[in-house]
Amino acid sequence: MKKVCCVIFSLVILSAVLCSCAGRIADAAASAVEEKLTYEQIRDLARYKTIVCDGETFRFIESDQDAEDEFTRDGNILFGDEAEYKLADENGVPYDETRSEKGFFFEGDEERKYIFIPDTAAVWTRDGGK
Repeated sequence: MKKVCCVIFSLVILSAVLCSCAGRIADAAASAVEEKLTYEQIRDLARYKTIVCDGETFRFIESDQDAEDEFTRDGNILFGDEAEYKLADENGVPYDETRSEKGFFFEGDEERKYIFIPDTAAVWTRDGGK
């Protein structure tokens, strides 16, 4: 019985180690693939993690309800000034400093807390903004 317990315990430990290694290998493979994507692929496949506008980093928000509640009227989004932004990695480092994309701030968003990107119909919020 003691040998069986030791074998089972050893198998559990081995499984945990293998799962951990598999996770790291998968993460490394995903990173390697992303490094090989062109700027156009990153943009078109929405593979960027953040956007940078006027030196501020913005992150995607799952629920844009706050922005919709505050900056819509009768169900219509009220666009304000155009926002020029750069696609960036998770650390806010642009993929290409020489290229930028266009979106919109919301009308009435004096703090410029949100950016709407029409191509993806997604709302991004400034880091620390929410």
